[in-house]
Amino acid sequence: RLTSFLESAARKTGSRYLALMASHASADPFAKVKKMIKDLISQLMQESTQEIEHKGWCDAELATNKNTREAKTQAVEELTAQKEDLTSTIAQLTQDIEDLTKAISELDVAMADATAERTASKEKNAQTVEDA
Repeated sequence: RLTSFLESAARKTGSRYLALMASHASADPFAKVKKMIKDLISQLMQESTQEIEHKGWCDAELATNKNTREAKTQAVEELTAQKEDLTSTIAQLTQDIEDLTKAISELDVAMADATAERTASKEKNAQTVEDA
């Protein structure tokens, strides 16, 4: 407003001095610096907002990764425990099979002996009946 007032007064009066003052007033050397500072502040605010948003995203991703890692670690521990239990069960069942196989062999031998004894007794009884 000051520059327009001085320019109009310089035209009305024809004063070069007022025209020179108007041109100096319009050529404020600090106006460019002020504009640059305002632009810089605006840019820094935008960058700050972007960094805050990026940090929020990073924090969310880190939390998600931590939860996933904990869940997978727990699953691995559970599967390892299950594997150990199954390995123990396999060892126990293998031992049981060996014991039962041995028992069957012993029963087969005992059955063969009993069959031979019964056969011998049958023949002896048959001979006794024949003699009598």
